Amino acid sequence: GAASLLAARSGTEIEGKVSGSIRSCVLFGAALLSNEKIESYRWLLQTFLRAMGGVEPRLIITDECASMKAAISVDFPTSTHRLCMWHIMRKLKDKVGYPLREDKEFLDRFNKCVWCTETDEEFEAQWTSIISDYGLEDHEWLTTRYRIRESWIPVYFKDISLGAFFERLQDLRVPTPFSVIL
Repeated sequence: GAASLLAARSGTEIEGKVSGSIRSCVLFGAALLSNEKIESYRWLLQTFLRAMGGVEPRLIITDECASMKAAISVDFPTSTHRLCMWHIMRKLKDKVGYPLREDKEFLDRFNKCVWCTETDEEFEAQWTSIISDYGLEDHEWLTTRYRIRESWIPVYFKDISLGAFFERLQDLRVPTPFSVIL
C-alpha cells in the first residue's frame, strides 16, 4: 500500500527527499505542534483521520514517543503500531558508548541480528550471543529494546506487508526522520 508520511518534529529535524515514484514515499502533509502532549497528538491524528475520509490506517510506524503512543491507542485503536528501526538504530552508538560504538564487528553483528534474521528463534539466538559476548547483560537501554522487540524487529512483522517502504527502510544509508502511517 501507499505510505503517508507524517512529520511532527522540530524544524531542524525535518529533512529528507520527497519524490513521486512508486517505490518511494511522498510527503503530502505536515503539522507543526507547539508541544508533544497527548492532546496535541490526538488533535493531529483526528485531523489526519478526517483528511483520510475517516479511514483508520492499517499500520503506524513512529519513534519512541510515549505521548504519541497514547494518542494512537485512543484514536487509531485497530491500527498496528510499530516503532521505527531507523530511530532506534540511530541511537545505538550513543547508547553503547565507547569502545563498542567504534567496534565494527559489534556493529555488523548487531545490524545483521536486527535486519537479517528470518525467524524469531534466529533473532533470539543472535541477540543472546551478542549480549553475552560483549558483556551487555545489564545494559538498561538494550534490555528495554529487547523487551519491546516485537514492536521494532522485522522478524516479528511477518504478518504485516510493508512492501516498498520496508525495502527502503532496510537500506540504512537512506534514513527517514519521519513517523510513518500506512
